[in-house]
Amino acid sequence: MTGSTRCPACGLQNSLIIDSRYYSDGFYRRRRECQSCGQRWSTMELPLETAKKLIKVIKLIKEADI
Repeated sequence: MTGSTRCPACGLQNSLIIDSRYYSDGFYRRRRECQSCGQRWSTMELPLETAKKLIKVIKLIKEADI
């Protein structure tokens, strides 16, 4: 599986997901490896629907603070 995340070392978008874990709080932790330079890093990701709900809640909180 390839990802579209840029490598923090070389900046290319040629990464491979080598491990993916789901956490009960709704996040995915993905371990990635750059196919160009070999650098490894982790990303924390939210499913799209969860992210949309979170954005709506943040907007409501900001509106209430005004």
